Amino acid sequence: MIMNKTALLDTNILVYMSKPGCKEFDATKKLLLSLSDKGYLFATSSFAVAEYYSYKANIDINIENLLTTGYIKEIPFGHKEAMVFSDIRTRKDKIHPIDATHIATALSVNANVFITNDRLLHKIEIEGLEIHGI
Repeated sequence: MIMNKTALLDTNILVYMSKPGCKEFDATKKLLLSLSDKGYLFATSSFAVAEYYSYKANIDINIENLLTTGYIKEIPFGHKEAMVFSDIRTRKDKIHPIDATHIATALSVNANVFITNDRLLHKIEIEGLEIHGI
């Protein structure tokens, strides 16, 4: 699957979207609306969805409708993503495995941007992918 102008969302962004009372909610909403206005599509990895649901007891708004309506496209982790993951982990051993799965998913769908609030990832350069915080 190849998409143009795609932003892949990390788990923390999904969680912020679900908690209107958290301090990151407004900044997340503002960034996503800005990207949407610029024509970006949103996607996330199956692993991010799994992580998100592990926080389910602590969320205020369920994002299920965003996933089922296709506003956020869930990208499964298959062979193509596994090969990209292997390459990332070989070259960038400081990236945690779960972060490498998200980045591999982003690269496999030719995402332009990976949105995360993980400050450690903001310091890592991945060719062809802008890593952006809120």
